[in-house]
Amino acid sequence: MRQNETVISQESKASILSSFDTLESFLQGQDWFSGNENVSIADFSILASFATIYHVGLDISPFPNISAWYERCSSLPGFAENEKGAKMFAAYVNSKLTEPF
Repeated sequence: MRQNETVISQESKASILSSFDTLESFLQGQDWFSGNENVSIADFSILASFATIYHVGLDISPFPNISAWYERCSSLPGFAENEKGAKMFAAYVNSKLTEPF
């Protein structure tokens, strides 16, 4: 929400969706971003940003691997606390937007 912008530009939306395409491909055939059987710091790091974008209103239905990963993340320690903060920040962002994501 820099410089009092009230709309997420099409360019920014395209960039976010392109990033999600990349994340989707990373999860192809695996549960976690590290490629291991176990959660790693990569998952926690990505989750922190992802949750905010998700709660701002990004439709993740075109990304089944990310959707499944996010569901798996719900059992991680600290998930509820992260969700609380992500929802609060998303509410702030959405209060400034004149168009939904």
